[in-house]
Amino acid sequence: MAMTLLLYSMGERCPIVFADTGGEWPETYSYLERFKEFIWKEWGAKITTLRKQPPLYDYLHEKGFTPSFRLKMCTDRWKVRPIKKAFPDAVTYLGYTVEEEKRIERKRRAKDALFYSFPLAEAGMNRADCGKFIKRFGLPVPQRSNCFFCALQTKEQWELLKRLHPDLFRKARELERRHREIRGVDYRYIKL
Repeated sequence: MAMTLLLYSMGERCPIVFADTGGEWPETYSYLERFKEFIWKEWGAKITTLRKQPPLYDYLHEKGFTPSFRLKMCTDRWKVRPIKKAFPDAVTYLGYTVEEEKRIERKRRAKDALFYSFPLAEAGMNRADCGKFIKRFGLPVPQRSNCFFCALQTKEQWELLKRLHPDLFRKARELERRHREIRGVDYRYIKL
């Protein structure tokens, strides 16, 4: 959100795309609706939502995979590739902040590196700066956007999911169970 606000406040008018894995937290979807209204009122801009099929959760469940630190396909297959397919020659603005230098360097070394830009990092913004910037527009700071079953969540995020959305927490646990069933490996990624 901060990246979109930064670009549009600087006069950049590029397509705004939300690549939906189908597994975001409900709060992310609610915030997205509010943000769509704001962007439309402020700049007359629309947000395009892209959805790769099958949704990420369904794919993982069917294959017996769990999200993992080693299997980093989620962002690439359900976010980056659908955007590249829809906008093949466009520069992709990625909302990486200065704390994400390793991710930025990986993208800069990629064969399609010319098609990436990192406005937040280039502006010297960290995560806290992004929150302050969003507040300047009268918007609340959204929670970090990730799937409810993401292996990169903290223990606190898992506890919050369990408390606020016990049904989604059970679905995340189901991925672990399914992994054991199909793969025969007792891999537990949920930190509770």
